[in-house]
Amino acid sequence: MQESTGRVLLEQLEGPPRPPGRISTSLQLAGLDVTANALLLHDARQAHVYRISESDNSLTQLSQFESPGLPVAVESKQTVEDGTRGSGVTVAGGNSVVKQTLMFDEAQGQPLLLDTNNEYLAVLTSTAQVRVFRLAGREAKPHAGPGPLLAAGCATDGLQLDAIRVNCNGTMVCAVGSQPGSGGCQDPRLFAYSAETNGPLIFDFTKDWRAPRAVSWDLRDPRLLAVQTGLGSVDDATRAALLDFNYLLAVGRLEEAFRAVAALRSPAVWRSMAHMAIKNKRLDVAEHCLGNMEHVRGARALRESAAVPQLDARVGLVAVQLGLADDAARLFSACERWDLLEQLHMAAGRWEAALDVAAKQDRIHLQSVHHAYARHLEAIGDLKGAMQHYMESGTAASEVPRMLWQLGELPELEQLVLQSCEPGLLTWWARFCESKGRFEQALGCYQRAGNQLAALRIHCATGNWQAAEELMAASQDPAAAFHLARLYEAQGKVPEALRCYSTSKRYSHGARLAKRYGMDQELLSLALKSPPGVMLEAADHLLAAGNAEAAALLYQKGGKLGKALEMALGCGLYGALDSIAEALDKDQDPMLMARCAEAFVSAGHHAKAVSLLVRAGEPARALELLLQHEVPLSEELAEALTPEKTPDNADTRSSVLMRIAQAAKHQGLYHLACKKYTQAGDRLKAMKALIKSGDTDKIVFFAGVSRQNEVYIMAANYLQSLDWRANPELLKHILGFYTKARAADRLAGFYSGCAQLEIDDFKEYGKALQALQEAAKHLAKSRVTDREAQMAALDARMQRIQRFCAARSRA
Repeated sequence: MQESTGRVLLEQLEGPPRPPGRISTSLQLAGLDVTANALLLHDARQAHVYRISESDNSLTQLSQFESPGLPVAVESKQTVEDGTRGSGVTVAGGNSVVKQTLMFDEAQGQPLLLDTNNEYLAVLTSTAQVRVFRLAGREAKPHAGPGPLLAAGCATDGLQLDAIRVNCNGTMVCAVGSQPGSGGCQDPRLFAYSAETNGPLIFDFTKDWRAPRAVSWDLRDPRLLAVQTGLGSVDDATRAALLDFNYLLAVGRLEEAFRAVAALRSPAVWRSMAHMAIKNKRLDVAEHCLGNMEHVRGARALRESAAVPQLDARVGLVAVQLGLADDAARLFSACERWDLLEQLHMAAGRWEAALDVAAKQDRIHLQSVHHAYARHLEAIGDLKGAMQHYMESGTAASEVPRMLWQLGELPELEQLVLQSCEPGLLTWWARFCESKGRFEQALGCYQRAGNQLAALRIHCATGNWQAAEELMAASQDPAAAFHLARLYEAQGKVPEALRCYSTSKRYSHGARLAKRYGMDQELLSLALKSPPGVMLEAADHLLAAGNAEAAALLYQKGGKLGKALEMALGCGLYGALDSIAEALDKDQDPMLMARCAEAFVSAGHHAKAVSLLVRAGEPARALELLLQHEVPLSEELAEALTPEKTPDNADTRSSVLMRIAQAAKHQGLYHLACKKYTQAGDRLKAMKALIKSGDTDKIVFFAGVSRQNEVYIMAANYLQSLDWRANPELLKHILGFYTKARAADRLAGFYSGCAQLEIDDFKEYGKALQALQEAAKHLAKSRVTDREAQMAALDARMQRIQRFCAARSRA
């Protein structure tokens, strides 16, 4: 990059990052050329060649030579090409030593412009001929040409070719030019030479009101060419207006920018500005340009796109109207509006691209794209392709028959249907055959399609009722059964109709029919499976007919529990009353529940009455009834009878808990009694209830968590009644509980009892003596009133045992 007339900046664009290199030169730079490892600088008189370091981009001068205003280029192997005086090109090494001179004859003209890329050198002569050489090896060898750059008949008046560029494999050379006779404006054409055809190519930017200013080929792909364009041939006033417009737009002064170009009248200029607005995503500018272009479709698309949330999508919709299809496709892809991209491809006839986008990115619209493609193929006469894509779209059942019918291709349609397993196609053809009276063929197609209703309808239409019954029984198809039921009803075959209505699960229709003919039992059965409205209508009918029990059941199922309860109470229907009670919940009327409970009390069903009273929110009455009639208590019922704990009901709640605990204890539910006594705060009674259960593990646990001396003593006393000699853990708990309770006298009594047990059962006088010694130790710590007397008695017992042991040892 040239920073000034004598200063150059070198930056690495590819590969590992390197620091930028800079060089200052005394040359008044007229041009430069660079490769991966060489840099050439030149002015109107001489040229300098530098080597580029691969590590830090530092520059070392290799050579210099005279270059009197002629084109100069450098190649990666440090070979310099220099247009010489006369009709040749000099190829020199990096040290300026001439290696070869490439000569051009008079017909080819003198070398005018040259360029290198990779190992290829392109030369343009004064007669617009192009020659390409390969510089690999010791000598340059012809690679392509000579061939014309300009086509025969091409307007060249005033054309001056300014630069040429060759691609990386020497197969293409392009050139840009100017028109000095028209104020130095760039020519709007891009010229190219193809080595494959040895002829010219041309691309005209006039339609975009642009002109190529510079071109560059990709260093690796010979097909890629970058073109920098600018404004084409415009007058000075237009150019100044456009420059002002771009400047004001860039600084955000939108109104002034529009005023700067208000006087422009050229549609081409406005079209070019509209294209730039699309590329810069400036819809406000595009709107102004479209108005000046009088582009109605574009203005409408811009106005309608306001409802689209994505900016890229809005810009893309306007770009489509301006003919910028590639830009629109890129914008739709960027904002992931795959539906718009599919529509763009379809509008352009790129159906495969549309299908590919739908299959990979937008499967929800895949079938609609297949359908649109099928319609297109149908329009152009490709019936086979249209049928295939109708199949893919899922609309073959209706579209394929329509298409073939409209074209009069009935034999082909019949053959397609008979070979197909598509239910839709088979059904369409079956209906067609049915309309023509071909019932057997229609029946076969209906059966292949699995359309049981239509097949049954054919049987009924032909009077084959037995086959219809067999089909209904085998398929259990609700629609077929309903159709048959309606036919039976029309013929007055009520039992058959009721059976078919039941099979079809159309219970309301069956209930209606049973009600009409007074078939109460069938009415009850069908009404129980029907909606609530039908149930209540049937209940009214049965009540009028005197069937109170059935009516009560239907009232209950239909949601009129009060009506059902009144009937059950009035008629003494306790079976129905049980069912009604089970259906009642806390959301029902408490008065209704209380009435039901009273009925149960009168009938002696106290347990059900207690349950209903609890659900009715009357736990106090429920508890009284439970205690009065000894209703069996359960964990769930006990919890329901327990009042919620609040700051104001501590005494009342404790009283209720005590009564529940007493009832549980009376019924032998000791664990439940223990729980309720504990909740009431009476742990002594809780322990007594638990001791009655005989659950040693829970007794030990409860004593441990209670931490009350009386509870410890009760637990220890209970454990003494067990075989503690066979279970060391029990002995440990006994000693521990007495110790925790600080009951030294009871601990002394326990050891005294142990001593007597050792003598009576095992004759172990030595162990008995040890136990008495432990008893004396703990008795000494106690605070009993007759401690001295008990101590004297223990001493006397120990002395007797000691004398006995001494006498036995002497014997």
